[in-house]
Amino acid sequence: MSNARITPVSSAFDLFSKSYEAVMRNLNNFLVLLALPLLGALISTGRNSAHSGSTWKHGDFFNGTTPAYSIIGVMGFGLIVFLLIAILALIIQAMLTGLELEAAKDHKPSLGHLWTIGKKYWLRLLGLILVIGMYIVGTSLIGIIILVVFRNLFGVVIGGGLIVAAILFVLSHYFLAPYAMIDKDLPILTAMEYSANISKNHAGAIFSVLGVMVLLGFTGIVPVIGPILSFVLGALYSVAPALRYLELKKLA
Repeated sequence: MSNARITPVSSAFDLFSKSYEAVMRNLNNFLVLLALPLLGALISTGRNSAHSGSTWKHGDFFNGTTPAYSIIGVMGFGLIVFLLIAILALIIQAMLTGLELEAAKDHKPSLGHLWTIGKKYWLRLLGLILVIGMYIVGTSLIGIIILVVFRNLFGVVIGGGLIVAAILFVLSHYFLAPYAMIDKDLPILTAMEYSANISKNHAGAIFSVLGVMVLLGFTGIVPVIGPILSFVLGALYSVAPALRYLELKKLA
């Protein structure tokens, strides 16, 4: 039994080739889902550039001569558009998570199937993000309180590494929760609990994947082609977390 608990998992670098193969098997779906947020970012950048070059100022709109109902209408319309974009982004993220999971299982899901996943899990995914974010904030606050108490009562200054350790603890436990939620159709807290259970004693396996993801992100500093290189490498490695999830699921 003890041998089963220490069964080695794949190297995070070895997962790159497996992730690459999974992405290439589902290349069309990945291109579509990754292109949508990228296109949105490009459109947003173009609009910001256009506004920066315009002589129109926001103050011209709020100069006291514009009817109040027009201001409220524009603000309401902007809020609605923002909410719709946010919901669409969450649906796409849920679709991507489902695609990564299906690709890790050697499946080739259709966009229709992924759309079903997105509609079903986007709200749950939002809740999961919020809860994990609250956990991170909460552990950070506890770390800050401990720092203050030790400094005031004992005159001992504990480094900020305590806060970093608390955040890493949360990440190591709940990094795989989105995959557990979709794979096993779990509610938010149950998905987090399942992720924590299968990740127990395997923090290194989680952080190694996160480390490679960060390392690939550093390629963005390469002049000219850096951002494109970082995006491509990140996309090719995107199935690695799902592959790690399946490995730890088997070991559990």
